[in-house]
Amino acid sequence: MEAAEFNRLLKRINNDGTAIEKLYRAYYSAIINKLSFTYGREIAEESAQEFFLKLFEIADTQQRVNSPTSWVYTCCENIAKRKIYNESRFGRLEESAERSAPSEQELYGDLYGELQKLDEESRFIIEKVYWEGYSQKEVAEMTGLKHSTVRQKHARAVKRLKKYL
Repeated sequence: MEAAEFNRLLKRINNDGTAIEKLYRAYYSAIINKLSFTYGREIAEESAQEFFLKLFEIADTQQRVNSPTSWVYTCCENIAKRKIYNESRFGRLEESAERSAPSEQELYGDLYGELQKLDEESRFIIEKVYWEGYSQKEVAEMTGLKHSTVRQKHARAVKRLKKYL
């Protein structure tokens, strides 16, 4: 789906029932297929459903998505990672032996903890850029910071996270 059509539907999602239906038809099965390979079908389905529920909240923010397909996949993958992290954190991994990449799950949990150690602005920038698909320029507009400041904080946060990895 092209960015203009995606953004038009996203804007109308709360007022037009056909908008969510079109987005659902365009992305749901692709999300399931993409996430099932790494996270299993159950997590993939839960993540896709949660994503479509979150679209109603996102529509209120009037954000513009430049690359809808990668944005959708990134959001859904982050939801899946958060689900796995929460399950492992609270000891509810029922199928841990069956998961295709347990080391990735452990890594994500540790990386999430490291992310929490960043200052609030840096964490916000990382979350918006990598989890929600915003550009650094858009994050600068959201926060009221200069683009150069956002770029610098992003680079420092990435450097710190890379050190950890």
